[in-house]
Amino acid sequence: MATKKKEETLSLEEALAALEQISEQMSANDLPLEESLALYEKSVRLTALCREGLKKAQLKLVSLEGGEEKTADAARPAGENLAK
Repeated sequence: MATKKKEETLSLEEALAALEQISEQMSANDLPLEESLALYEKSVRLTALCREGLKKAQLKLVSLEGGEEKTADAARPAGENLAK
């Protein structure tokens, strides 16, 4: 359980690095089934964490782009805003 809590605090870069390490472990070693399943389970959690991080970043970018567009519109004379 403590491992799951620790994973939730990883940055996107740390989660990606952990996924890469898991991939290397699983492809380089002849792991017992139980260990392979544990690594797979961890990789599923890390993948979800990465997707969440990417989604947040995408939303932030969209928000920033929208903010710039609104700022540019406000700077234009009123007649130009209608033409857009």
